[in-house]
Amino acid sequence: MSSKEKPTLGGTRIKTRKRNIAAPLDPAAFADAVVQIYLDNAGDLELVAKNLESSDLNFSRYGDTFFEVKYKHIRLYSYRNFATSVLKVRIDRISLSYAVLSCRNLLQLSMLFLCLMVYGLSYFSNAGLLPLVEYNDKKIFEVKLKEMKSALTTQLAEEAAISEVIETVKQHVKDAKLPDIEVVRILWDVLMDAIQWSGKNQQQNANSALRQVKKWAELLNTFCTSGKLELELMYKVQVQCYEDAKLMKLFPEIVRSLYDQDVLAEDTILHWFRKGTNLKGRQNFVKSLEPFVKWLEEAEEEE
Repeated sequence: MSSKEKPTLGGTRIKTRKRNIAAPLDPAAFADAVVQIYLDNAGDLELVAKNLESSDLNFSRYGDTFFEVKYKHIRLYSYRNFATSVLKVRIDRISLSYAVLSCRNLLQLSMLFLCLMVYGLSYFSNAGLLPLVEYNDKKIFEVKLKEMKSALTTQLAEEAAISEVIETVKQHVKDAKLPDIEVVRILWDVLMDAIQWSGKNQQQNANSALRQVKKWAELLNTFCTSGKLELELMYKVQVQCYEDAKLMKLFPEIVRSLYDQDVLAEDTILHWFRKGTNLKGRQNFVKSLEPFVKWLEEAEEEE
C-alpha cells in the first residue's frame, strides 16, 4: 500500500441513517377511495360499513375528510335502515349511551352520528353527551361553509353575472342557515382568492385588489346590511392585510375603495379607527389610515 493511500474497509457496507418521512396529505385520494367503496357496494350501507372497517384507509389522519364525504354523499340515503342493520341498536337513552361507548374507533362513531341524524341529536344531549353534539354541529357547519365557498369560487372562475352569484349566496344562506357574519367573511375570502396576484409588484397588486372591490361591490353591498357587518368586513380586511405580506401596505387603499363603492359607511370607518378591538397590525393600520380619517372628519365638520 502506498504511503499516500488512505486505508479503506473493503467489503464493508456503510449504513445510512433512515429518517421518518411523513407521507404528504392527500384528502382527495382518500375521499375518492371512500366513495368508490360505496359505489362498489351499490349503496348497501351494511356492506359499505364492513368494507370500510376492513380497508387500510387511515381514518385517524383523514377524520375531517371522512366526515365531509359521509355528509355529502351518504346523507341522501336511509339512516334508519343503517341504524337497525349495521349497529343493531334501539335509539333510546340507555342504548344510545351504550352504543357510543361501544364505538371502537372514529369510523364507528362517525357512522353512529349519521344514524342518529334521522332521529335528532337531542338524544345525545339527553344522554349527557353534549360535547359530541357540539362536535357534530361544528363539522356540519364547516362542510356547509366549504360547499358555499366552492360554489362561489367556481362561479367567479367562470365569470358568472353578479346577479347569479348573489342568488347562489342567498340560496346557501337559506338552505344552511348560515350566519350573516360568516357569509361576509367567506365573500371577502373568495373575492381575494380569485385575484391573480403579482409576486413583488406592489402597484400591480394594489390595482388588482381595487379592481376586484369595484367589480364586486354590489355583491358585498347586498350582504353588508348593517354597521355590525360592515365592521366585520373591516376586521376581515385588517386581518388579511396583516397576515399577507403583499397586502400589508394596501389596507388604507382597500378601505378607501370600499368607502367609495358605498360598501363601508363613514361611521363604520370612524368607529374602527377610534374603538376597533382587533389588535392584529392595528397600530400600523391606524397610522396609515390617519390621512383618510382626517379627510372624513373635516368633511363631517363642514357639513
